[in-house]
Amino acid sequence: MSQEDLNCFPLGGVCDLFDINAENSYRCVPKNDVLTRGKAKKHQPYVIGHYTEMLARDDIDAVIVATPDHWHSRKTFDAAKAGKNMFIVKKV
Repeated sequence: MSQEDLNCFPLGGVCDLFDINAENSYRCVPKNDVLTRGKAKKHQPYVIGHYTEMLARDDIDAVIVATPDHWHSRKTFDAAKAGKNMFIVKKV
């Protein structure tokens, strides 16, 4: 997948309970013009401290649950309850 392909799916934001982790992740996120439904617009991702704030946002369509294994279930359940599409990695 190319960077151009990825621009069709702008990252809404990063979320971490620990501010330092969220800020470090945020610095790695590209802040570019993105194509959304064929129109270029400026997109600025945001940092959120608690995942429930992110799940409450209407502009978030999907989430990636990237937490330690023993924390997946609650966040996955809450994301499903909020009607979000999810990508989850869980070892079997």
